Amino acid sequence: MSLDNNPSKKWNEKVYKNEIDRLKRELIIQLNLREKELKEFYDLKKSNGQLEKRYDALKSSFFGKITLRYWSARKKFHRVWLKVKGNKNVK
Repeated sequence: MSLDNNPSKKWNEKVYKNEIDRLKRELIIQLNLREKELKEFYDLKKSNGQLEKRYDALKSSFFGKITLRYWSARKKFHRVWLKVKGNKNVK
């Protein structure tokens, strides 16, 4: 009896090939997702860098300093106002 003509061996090879093909497809899908996430991360990092530059420019100018102080005071006032009104979600 020859082992090459064994039907169970051919069936096992077919199962393994199907499993390998399925894993390859899954790997390609995961790779595409990671590439998309990496591109989104790069875009967000670039956008964040641009915003940091604008904030630094605002922070270093005279009127920018006044504006930042105004925003800070407004934020503090708003928090106090919410506490007075009884909002429990105020930090």
